Amino acid sequence: MEVGILEALLARIRRDGWMVVGALQWKHLCKLRARGPSPTEAEQVERLILHAEEAEADIVAFSRDGDDEGVARQEAVLSGVQRARAGLCKPLAVVGEVALPSLEGWILALLGQRGTEDMTPARARREIEKAGLAFKSTASMVRVVEQCPDLSRVPDDARGLIRWRDAAQGALAPSPELPGKS
Repeated sequence: MEVGILEALLARIRRDGWMVVGALQWKHLCKLRARGPSPTEAEQVERLILHAEEAEADIVAFSRDGDDEGVARQEAVLSGVQRARAGLCKPLAVVGEVALPSLEGWILALLGQRGTEDMTPARARREIEKAGLAFKSTASMVRVVEQCPDLSRVPDDARGLIRWRDAAQGALAPSPELPGKS
């Protein structure tokens, strides 16, 4: 499986000392129920976190495109994270955020563009293409992540990306050495 955008961001935050286990794309999360309605967004987040726990991960990192559901999706993601944490058997760091309007907005912010969270998905697509990137091309967006000079210098209005980055930095921080160990 090729390196994805989030994995590339994690690698920029901490190059070593971690590995990917149980990776899957959001579209591959099981969304079917034998009976009843499809799972809600919050239930999907819970499933993802439980999948990470079953894979024996220490961290689960994800993003959801805001599409046209921005605030409602953010609330659903937060609700799903809170409900999943209540049912976990062991601590699991959660690095999750809604990318507004989509991951393309984060890529534009990494290129220094301001106001990306206020863009419509259609405008983000146009701006991605204006930047010379192929729309929905993971490889070209990963290159932007890898070539970004400094992840700490993204525009301050890229709040979702900043929250995700800060949570990832905290989750990936090396553990302090225990006294007496070397």
